[in-house]
Amino acid sequence: MFLCIIQGGKLEMVKGIQTIWLRSIRKALADKWNLLIGVGWLLFLIFILGFGIDSFVNLDDLGVSYTELLGPGIIALMVMGGALSIGNQLIEDKGGFIKELLVSPISRPSIFLGMIFGEMTINLTVTLVAIIFFLLFIKALSLVSLLLAIVLMLLIAFGFYGFGIVLSSFFKKAKSYQMINGIVMGAVMFLSGSFYPIGNLPLWFKWIVKVNPLTYGVDGLRAVLVGFSEFGLLVDVAVLAGFGVAMLALGSYLFSRGLKK
Repeated sequence: MFLCIIQGGKLEMVKGIQTIWLRSIRKALADKWNLLIGVGWLLFLIFILGFGIDSFVNLDDLGVSYTELLGPGIIALMVMGGALSIGNQLIEDKGGFIKELLVSPISRPSIFLGMIFGEMTINLTVTLVAIIFFLLFIKALSLVSLLLAIVLMLLIAFGFYGFGIVLSSFFKKAKSYQMINGIVMGAVMFLSGSFYPIGNLPLWFKWIVKVNPLTYGVDGLRAVLVGFSEFGLLVDVAVLAGFGVAMLALGSYLFSRGLKK
């Protein structure tokens, strides 16, 4: 009997996650233009910036063009930006959708995980389409590269979804979160090596870049998409996994505590 109760609880949790996940998917599909613009904007940034800087920057000693170096960096930034946007949604939903869910039989962990999985499915699908076009352009499309890229994007996403939830727990208004989120994204973006290799940076600057978890996401995507890495894929995966576990655990705790207030 005890086992049946446990199994029943797990089934209810899965159904709860599925309900929240489907809600997020339907909400995104209702605005298809937003999805198309997301893919187009990502490719625009990669190729316009890449072609422009390729015209006067030579990276032959690294074995890649600047466009090839930049592509994985922009992809990692888009995954991070999409993940951090969950904080804004959580703040806006606390007085509406989430409040309504609290009087339903759906558990708090199901709400937490369902929102993450829903947003992540949309974000990563858009990014994956852009990756396929990018790999087709540089003539490096392969199933192995795509699968490894998905794994790395999941690791980046989980870590920064957790971080977004942690950050949102300190704010009651979406506008305040958006301001801080913009500052955080700017710092993480320019200190991640997304736009440049970090091998020749001054030592003090290099250490700042190395403590940024997104640095390892950028490096990992470069390793699997264009074959260029400065840390090694195993190091990248280990750092991203550790960051993800820490942020999701802390984010889950702060999210559940916030719902009790």
